[in-house]
Amino acid sequence: MKLTSVGPVIATRELSLSGKTTVSVTIGKPEIFPDGNGCYCPYQILGLRDQRISYAGGEDTVQALMLALKAVGAVLYTSPEGKGGF
Repeated sequence: MKLTSVGPVIATRELSLSGKTTVSVTIGKPEIFPDGNGCYCPYQILGLRDQRISYAGGEDTVQALMLALKAVGAVLYTSPEGKGGF
């Protein structure tokens, strides 16, 4: 599934990379997949090289949200920018 927007925003956070660069994390409202099979939660991280909108899927909206938050953490900590320090 290709997303062009995170949709309604439910949470944002601004992070500082070594006091030089700001990274913005936006979490969208979890939704039901178009085919009705499970749910997804969109997120976007601005300030890193890859700024595409991604999502995590789960059985319900709570699991989708939890997995999106874990995915954001994994992206941040494994990115070259994140390895430089927050």
